[in-house]
Amino acid sequence: MTARDGVHLAGDYYTHGNPGPGVLLFHQCTRDRAIWSDLATTLANSGNQVLVVNPRGVGDSEGKPWDYDGVPDHALAYWRSHWSDDAEAAYQWLKSRRDVEREKVVAMGAGCGSFLAMLTAERHYPVVRDAVFFSDFDDPQSRQFLEKSPRLAILSMVSERDPMSFTAAKEIQRVSHNPASRLLTYPEHAHGYELVERHPELMSVVVKWVNAQLAGR
Repeated sequence: MTARDGVHLAGDYYTHGNPGPGVLLFHQCTRDRAIWSDLATTLANSGNQVLVVNPRGVGDSEGKPWDYDGVPDHALAYWRSHWSDDAEAAYQWLKSRRDVEREKVVAMGAGCGSFLAMLTAERHYPVVRDAVFFSDFDDPQSRQFLEKSPRLAILSMVSERDPMSFTAAKEIQRVSHNPASRLLTYPEHAHGYELVERHPELMSVVVKWVNAQLAGR
């Protein structure tokens, strides 16, 4: 994929060979996207077309790496101002596929990728009206969006010992108006894909929830 400023982004596309809904998965910035292959394959085998993508500066995507300075608000601002274009490029690539049902797209992410999934929902609601977050992030703008978007359903999975994401997940669920939204919390410390490593059953939970949401459209 190519972002608006010409930066090339790397991703993996999983297809079952027949037309189906699209699932866009942004992996967390501290792990390799290949770790999501089992979930992506299962989602694809159940009828979806799945794109797993790195934002710029992460893994084998081009671009300057992001250097976290320890200030969470700075991270959120950077993701919104810089990585939002990468999320848009990935979304448009997925939607351009002839085998993707263009009115059915799910945004999914882990860690920083959950915020990119949120940004994708902000831009493309109600085409994107289902989202999955492994360790949530939010900001005032995303909360305003959620309050005005009652058809958006969100499945959040978060550790109670991951303070920023735990707070964000609770706030996201508080302002979500969709009865299909769910919050799953876990007592041990884990972030993003670590939740799946500690709780492998989450893969089937996610697949069932996503497919149920898509079937209801």
